Amino acid sequence: MSETQEDAASRGNAAGGSAPARDGSSPADDGAAHAATTEAPHVGNSVRVISATVGTPQPPVNQEAALFISAFVDELAHLGVQDVVVSPGSRSTPLSMVFDASAFNLYLDIDERGAAFFALGRAKASGRPVCLVCTSGTAVANYYPALLEASTSRVPLIVLTGDRPHLLRNLGAPQTCDQIKIFGDAMRFFNEMPLPAADTASIAYARQMARESFIQATGELPGPVHLNFPVDDPLKPDLQAEGLFTIGRGPLDSSDRPGGGVPDGMCPMPLLRAARALDRRTIDELAELFSGKRGIVLCGEGCGEGCGVGDLVRFSELSGFPLIADPLSGLRGADVPCIIDNYDNFFGTDDCPPIDLIIRFGRWPVSKRCYSSLERLRPTQVVVDTAQTRDFNASTDIFVCCTPAEFARSFLDAYRDGRLADDTSDILSPDTVDGFVQHALFAPTGYLSQWLAVNERAAAAIARVEDDPGTFEGPYIRRMLALVPDDALLFSASSMSIRAIDTFLTKPARPLRVMCNRGLNGIDGTLSSALGAALDFASATLLTGDLAFLHDLNALHLARELAWLAEHSFVIVLSDNRGGGIFELLPQRSAEPYFERLFLTPQNIDFSGIAQGFGICYEQPKDVGEFADAYERAIARPGLTLIRIETPLDGLADCYRPYQASR
Repeated sequence: MSETQEDAASRGNAAGGSAPARDGSSPADDGAAHAATTEAPHVGNSVRVISATVGTPQPPVNQEAALFISAFVDELAHLGVQDVVVSPGSRSTPLSMVFDASAFNLYLDIDERGAAFFALGRAKASGRPVCLVCTSGTAVANYYPALLEASTSRVPLIVLTGDRPHLLRNLGAPQTCDQIKIFGDAMRFFNEMPLPAADTASIAYARQMARESFIQATGELPGPVHLNFPVDDPLKPDLQAEGLFTIGRGPLDSSDRPGGGVPDGMCPMPLLRAARALDRRTIDELAELFSGKRGIVLCGEGCGEGCGVGDLVRFSELSGFPLIADPLSGLRGADVPCIIDNYDNFFGTDDCPPIDLIIRFGRWPVSKRCYSSLERLRPTQVVVDTAQTRDFNASTDIFVCCTPAEFARSFLDAYRDGRLADDTSDILSPDTVDGFVQHALFAPTGYLSQWLAVNERAAAAIARVEDDPGTFEGPYIRRMLALVPDDALLFSASSMSIRAIDTFLTKPARPLRVMCNRGLNGIDGTLSSALGAALDFASATLLTGDLAFLHDLNALHLARELAWLAEHSFVIVLSDNRGGGIFELLPQRSAEPYFERLFLTPQNIDFSGIAQGFGICYEQPKDVGEFADAYERAIARPGLTLIRIETPLDGLADCYRPYQASR
C-alpha cells in the first residue's frame, strides 16, 4: 500500500520541518518560531505525531547532505524503486530523514537482522529492489545473513549504510568498524560514497551511483549491492533546502514528483534488454539431441512465475517430456496432466519411469530423492539459466543462456514455422491427453503416459492423509492447503516445513504464490521475510516449525508497525514438535544421548504467553477439525494470528511413510 505523491509532499521531517513542495522548493519561512509543528513520518504507512515546544533551539542542519542524498534517493525513485526499510541510528540520520521526506514507502524495523530479511521478502515478492538503511558499526554486520540469502537467491537489494567520516576511522572512535566491502563477494557491487557535497559534479555523481546500483542489483544476475555513506556533523539534513530532490534532474525526469516517481509513459529501467531467442542452429542441434530421448523437465524455484507458464506447458506437450514441478516453481496451481507434482514419493523406486535426459530450469528442486537418484543415473543434463548452472551434482553437459520462457518459446516458434517436423499436425492442441502423448515430437510413444500413471498413484497415496485424525502435521497441512484463499501468499520456513508442502501440495492447487528462503536453506529471518513478502497480497499464511519461529521472534513487533495488517490477515501456522524434527530424517539420527542434545534440541515454550506479550491473536486447536475452524476465523479477520498445532518429535519418518507410494 503506497501513499500518494500528495501524502508524501505533506509529510514533515523527523525534526518538525516541512516537506518540499511539489516543485522541490521549500515552503516560505515566516521567521517565527515553529510552534507545535507536527510531523507525519510513516512506518509502513502508519502515522505518528510529534510536537516541538515553542521556542526550542533548533540544531544545526546539513544542507549539502540533504541535497546530495536527496538527488540519490530521487534517482532511485525515478528508476522505479519504491520501498525502504530503515533501522534507527545516529550516523544514518541524513539517509533516514531524506527517505522519510520522499515518496518512498518507509518501513521501520528496530532489528537490523530482521529488517534485512523483511526487505528480502519484500523484494522477492514485488520483483523490485528494496533499499535498506542502517547506522554504522555492528548494525551493518547484522545485515549479513539476509544478504547472503539474497545473493544466492538472486534477490535485488540496495544496502545503504551510514558511516563515520574518514578522519575518524582507525582512531578508536566509537561505533566505528571497517565497512569497506564488509560483505565481501556476496555483493554484486560496492561503492564508497564521498562526503556529501552539493556542487554540480557531486550531484551528478550521486545520481549516477543510484543508476549504477540499480543496474547491478537488477542485472543478468540480480542480487544485493552496497553503498557506504560517510557523513560528518551536523547529521540532521536541511529538508527545507532549495532544490531538495529536484537538484540535478535530467531532461527525461518529471518536474512534478516530490521525492521521486516514474513519469507517465517513461520506462523505469535504465537498461533495456531485448528478448532472447535461440538461433536456428542451436535449436536444430538441441532437437537432434532430444530426439527419441526419455526426457524430463525439472522446474525449479520461480521458473513458472510471471512469464511463460503456458509456454512451458505447451513445450511439454510438444516434446512429450513431463514437467517435474517443484513446490516453489509456480506450476502446481495449474490443472494440467503433464505437470508432475508427486515425484518426491516415487523417484528412485521401481515405479519411476526411466530417464536418460534432463532439461533443468533454474535451481534444483527441494526433493533430495530427486537429485540423489538422478545423480546415480547420470542422464544427459541441459541447464537453462541466464547466468549460472547452479549444479552441485557437477553433471551439466550443455548450458543454454536464456530464461525458461525464452527457451520454450524458441522451440514453439520453430515448430509453428515448420522447422522441427515435416508433419505439422496440431500437436499443441490435442483433443485428449493421449493425443499429444502419441504425437510427441521427441519422447518415445507412451513415455508421458507412464509418468501420468505413477503420478496419479502417488496422489492417491498422499490423499489418504486426510483420514488421519492428526497424529502428525500432515493432515493439518493438507487441510490448510485446502483452505488457503485464492491468489494468497503461502510462505514456508525452510527445513521440514517446505518438505511437508512438497509432499502435501498437490494439483490442482488454486492460484497461490508459494515462497521460501531456499538459497542457503537457513531457518533465520523466516517471519520477517514472510511479512515483507505479504504486502503484495490480500492475505498471507506462514507455515513454520518452532525453532524457525523462535529464531525470528523479534519480527512479531512488526504487528504494530505495518498498516497492511489493519486490513489484511497474516496467519502463522506453527507446527510445534518442541525441537528439530527434521533431524529424524537425516543421517545424524541416533539413539545416542548426543543426538537429542546437539540435534533435536528439545524446548518447551509457552507460545500463548509470547502471543499475549506481542498483542497478537492466539489459537491452539486440539484436532484437525478445530484447526480448520481456527484457520478460517484467522483468515477472515485482519491482523496477525498465531495458530499452534502440537506435533510429535519422535518417529517422523514413520509418520510420513504410509503416504509415500512404493515405499
